[in-house]
Amino acid sequence: MDDLLFITPITPRVQGMGCEKRAWSHLEALTSLGNVHCLIFTPSTAMPNTTELAQINSLASSVFMCTASDGEPVVHDKVLGLSFFHNLIRPNNTSNALTASTGEQISKKFSAINFKAVLCFRIRSFPIWEILNSHYGITTNRLSVDFDDIESLALSRRLKYESDLLGKEGALIARLTLSRINKLESRILNVANHVLVCSEKDKLLLDTRKNKATVIVLPNIAPKVERLGPIKNNNSLNIIFVGSMGYPPNSDGAIFFCNEVWPLIKEKYQQHSLNLQIIRYRPPETVLNLASNTDIEVTGGVGELTPYYENASLVIVPIRFGGGTRIKVLEAMAYGRPVVSTTIGAEGIEYTHGENILIANAPAEFASTCVKLLESPTLAADIKNCAYKLVSEKYSLEGVIPIFKEIINS
Repeated sequence: MDDLLFITPITPRVQGMGCEKRAWSHLEALTSLGNVHCLIFTPSTAMPNTTELAQINSLASSVFMCTASDGEPVVHDKVLGLSFFHNLIRPNNTSNALTASTGEQISKKFSAINFKAVLCFRIRSFPIWEILNSHYGITTNRLSVDFDDIESLALSRRLKYESDLLGKEGALIARLTLSRINKLESRILNVANHVLVCSEKDKLLLDTRKNKATVIVLPNIAPKVERLGPIKNNNSLNIIFVGSMGYPPNSDGAIFFCNEVWPLIKEKYQQHSLNLQIIRYRPPETVLNLASNTDIEVTGGVGELTPYYENASLVIVPIRFGGGTRIKVLEAMAYGRPVVSTTIGAEGIEYTHGENILIANAPAEFASTCVKLLESPTLAADIKNCAYKLVSEKYSLEGVIPIFKEIINS
């Protein structure tokens, strides 16, 4: 079989954040097509644990891990202007993370291998590839970079919502970061053979930029989960929102929903008592504080999501900014639970509003749509059944393997 190199700044995980699940699905697909050599460079706090490393090793022919910076902007609270100056003069965090000794170790492990193709996951893995290629003799004729989200788009949208929260200096740092991201994306588009994105909409956006790379849609896939049975109609109904709360679009969505939508739902729906669960990793204090309301629970990190989906009457995705596509939408559909989402929350998924998902944006509209589903078990069942059909047909591992095959062999 052909040798393939997979470079990722994010640990591939079966259970994890959306980007970790996408990295895992890439590893699964590539393993079916060749001998995959996996280079993981990630902050020490995000390294795989023993079980996760065993799962990666069960697929990859070899694994090399090295510690990298987290890539976050440097912040100094006490001296105005110092944060901006520090971020202005510092080198690129990703490429700077590859020390000479680490480069030599990677070269010793991989330079003798003739890689038929290299896949860089996320744009910050590309500078690592450039150094390996130019300084350490690792080569390929087929280079692909998976943008996943278009990070420049996601950050631009965030700035529209959070400029006031960031403050003047924070906004300046964000715009500096945006400029660097744009330059890196442009460099990749003119060097790589293929650039991968989650959706047709993202492809169309990149096709408007001057580039030599062929832009290809590689959709996210729905996690492999067991479809759940009928929704339980108890005296108390659960609405859930799943997502890493350390990710700004998720934390903003949770706060937006709790402050502006949840009170309207409670006012409109009186048939049963309602509970809201905000589930997943690293909730900031602003999200933790939402649990001061007795009918809102903020769980933090949980190992297994199935019990939460099992008791959920409705899954919400109240995302107002960000990019790419949300695996959380596909996951809920795969579990067999109806979804109410904003337009941006469902962006990039080939949905049909009113058939396999319900879309709402303004607070009153979102609340009314949730109540509509809660009051109509028949509508909820129709939505979830059509949604399950959608993910089964269009968002499976079997569907992306031919795309990878084309990339590797073209």
